Amino acid sequence: GTFAGLDRGPSVEQVSAFVTGLRTAGIDNDIHIYDDVQHGFWLHVDRDLDRNQAPAKHAWGRLLNYLDRVLSPLKTDSKEA
Repeated sequence: GTFAGLDRGPSVEQVSAFVTGLRTAGIDNDIHIYDDVQHGFWLHVDRDLDRNQAPAKHAWGRLLNYLDRVLSPLKTDSKEA
């Protein structure tokens, strides 16, 4: 999950509680809170290029890595069919 540290909904405290709940339930997760950015920072980089560009690039990279990881078995399965 990707969250903005300056977001008011969900707040950092709510995200932290969510992570605690996931861990308590034994659910693997990859939650990252980006400090000093507002909601939508990785979709609207142009709103504050100096502040948003680096975290947005990192967030998109994390998403692409996740998709590659979870979709790779589908690629393998389709080649075998």
